[in-house]
Amino acid sequence: MTAISRLLVHQTLVSSLKTRLAPFATDESLLHYIDKRQDIGALHFWEMDPYIILGMSDTRLPHLTDAITFLKNKGLSIVVRAAGGLGVVADKGVLNFTILLPNPDNHISIDDAYDFLLELVSTWLSDYGLTVKAEEVPRSYCPGTYDLVVNGYKVAGVAQRRFRNALAIMTYISINGDQHRRTALMQHFYACGLQGEQTAFKYPDIDPDCMRSLSDFNDRIPDLDTVKKELITHLKEQLQLNDSGILPLDLETIKTDFQKNETKLARRQVDLKE
Repeated sequence: MTAISRLLVHQTLVSSLKTRLAPFATDESLLHYIDKRQDIGALHFWEMDPYIILGMSDTRLPHLTDAITFLKNKGLSIVVRAAGGLGVVADKGVLNFTILLPNPDNHISIDDAYDFLLELVSTWLSDYGLTVKAEEVPRSYCPGTYDLVVNGYKVAGVAQRRFRNALAIMTYISINGDQHRRTALMQHFYACGLQGEQTAFKYPDIDPDCMRSLSDFNDRIPDLDTVKKELITHLKEQLQLNDSGILPLDLETIKTDFQKNETKLARRQVDLKE
């Protein structure tokens, strides 16, 4: 990985529909900022309670309106992100975080970036006697080659976003809570959205039994605030930074870009107004 002198740490709090785009606009703005400042990285935590985060492919479901109605009848809000992938569930037991790093001349390959994330999570979970590996779980929601798996069950999903000379590794991890219920929600979402129709794009045939939360494997898994502190510690060691290299993000540094990105993201929500 590219050597950096500072890691900017930030947490976005999503408290209402008015701020639901903030995590995604923050990630995009940090990506652009790091592209210009090649000596800096960032770690961005965020949580949403409760939301369904859709990918652009989800918005092309043949019966999208019915699928959205199903989610809203369950008391869930919806947001469409700019990054690739399919729908995922965000609630108080799911931790979302993004690691953003400089990538001069695109020398960090896609696989290298995913392996960097796998090393971080593996090192952290080894403290709890858990072994994690990366392999696709096809019947999970938002399946991908680098699904993170413990004891044969998917516990996390990973995606990437790249911009010129910077990259973002985006991860959600089911820390605690009823992951079977989360997965069943997405199973019903696609059933309502497809209604048996064949589509050119292959949506997942979801099995609610293929995913778990980490707390299902070890009841010593801590709460989300403690997990954040532990991930910061392990990432600091992985990046070979000392304590003075870990700094809070000054939001003023990305304010202008944030407003532009929030406006762009708002256009994607046109069919999902509350």
